[in-house]
Amino acid sequence: MLITTPVPETDWILKITESLGLNQKRTSPHDHLVDLKKVVLFKHKKIQIVLGLGQWAVFTKELY
Repeated sequence: MLITTPVPETDWILKITESLGLNQKRTSPHDHLVDLKKVVLFKHKKIQIVLGLGQWAVFTKELY
């Protein structure tokens, strides 16, 4: 599974860049952002933070 999301702690910077017209407007509120390093029930294959603002991760299902 591939997931992309803003980094929760720096989402406020993205709000500023939106208001300045430097990136696209949100289509929904960012009220349930998750630090992908804290995701459970899936095995982390790769997690990358981009410029401290965005994060992406590849997960596989954890087999028990």
